[in-house]
Amino acid sequence: MRLYFIFLIFLFTFSCANNNENLVDLDSFTKEGKKIELVKNDSLINRNIKKLNFIRINKHYNFSSWNDINYNSNNLIYPSKLNIDKKIKSKNDNYLKILSYKNYIIAIKKNSEIYLFDQDFKKIHSRKLYKRKVYKNYKINFELSVLDNKIFISDNLGNVHCINIDNFNIVWIKKLGVPFVSSIKAYKNNIYLINSNSKIYSLNIKSGKINWSFETSSKTLKHKDSYQLAIYKNFLYFTNDNAEIFCLDLNDSQIKWTLNFQLQNFQQRPLIFKSSPIVVDENGNLYVSTNYGYTYSVDHKNGAIIWSKPLKITNRFLIANNYLVMISDERLLILNKVHGNLLFNQKIDNFNKKKTKFKFNNILIGANNLYLFSENGSLVSLNLRKFENINVKKISKDHKDYIIGNNFLFVLSSNSIIKY
Repeated sequence: MRLYFIFLIFLFTFSCANNNENLVDLDSFTKEGKKIELVKNDSLINRNIKKLNFIRINKHYNFSSWNDINYNSNNLIYPSKLNIDKKIKSKNDNYLKILSYKNYIIAIKKNSEIYLFDQDFKKIHSRKLYKRKVYKNYKINFELSVLDNKIFISDNLGNVHCINIDNFNIVWIKKLGVPFVSSIKAYKNNIYLINSNSKIYSLNIKSGKINWSFETSSKTLKHKDSYQLAIYKNFLYFTNDNAEIFCLDLNDSQIKWTLNFQLQNFQQRPLIFKSSPIVVDENGNLYVSTNYGYTYSVDHKNGAIIWSKPLKITNRFLIANNYLVMISDERLLILNKVHGNLLFNQKIDNFNKKKTKFKFNNILIGANNLYLFSENGSLVSLNLRKFENINVKKISKDHKDYIIGNNFLFVLSSNSIIKY
């Protein structure tokens, strides 16, 4: 019996030794300071690539108005005919957002005063939305859109105002209580916007009446960049703070498809989800990037991912021909939008004596140059025919945004609007 017991122990030991590959080395697993990577970080963001040195633009566009914070309902900013040269004039004040419509400039300040200027900054109308006691101890954020001679203003008080552009009278006010955090998309007879509970609303532009609302899942931690909107041919695309993107058919107000951007690698996933503006090209294909680490091309018909690349870009980006043009901190990136191949990824150096580092937050394709706007107010111009031809100049105190109206560029900084 004793020999039999010893034989069983020997078999058990031999069996364990031969299955050693299934065992976990607890010493290396629990060793203090030892970090085990669940998923390899294969980001392309710092990988220098230079497969092209110029881009050809087939068509440049004239811009008469800039009705939306991201130009139009599908956030597609075309190559323009602009050449940014000399400053024409400026308007000093602390404006938060600006738009152009017909021959007007629309601007709103943090004290809730909204203005209508001509394009030489002569004031035509103005009015305050709130009394001082409302904004005195509370920072109000505003979003703007304009359509059919009506200005739409949403804010983080949960209100939406509609103003008649001809006389600046209030057409209607909708008070919904929960802060609005997305941009406003004005499309046909309705406007669309999202609140901080990831609830999307459709309001009638004439009356402010709620056509419908749709609530999606929401997290406790959130950011205004969690909520992005785009519209293309009666389809509404939007993201929420739960890292989801939805396609809603505006013909029947039904969800057509959804896609989740969640990462399996919990070590690399940020607590707060952020997304770039959703860009929809002329064929309806979607391009979007998130701080979860990937840039995607998505089929608008069914939400299938056409390609994805490990690039984290949350700035607005542009499409020109088959190029996807992007910026990240000091880098310029160009991808083939059809296949997602990375064609150009270079750090743009500052050739000034101060050697100040750039942090790019905006981009524009002009008639002859690719323009990169830095947060510190610098403008970097790269010649479209030869990227090595670079010019750097300071154009404003800092940079918040730009718009185009009647082929003039209006640059918004923290203390002025500058016309070029």
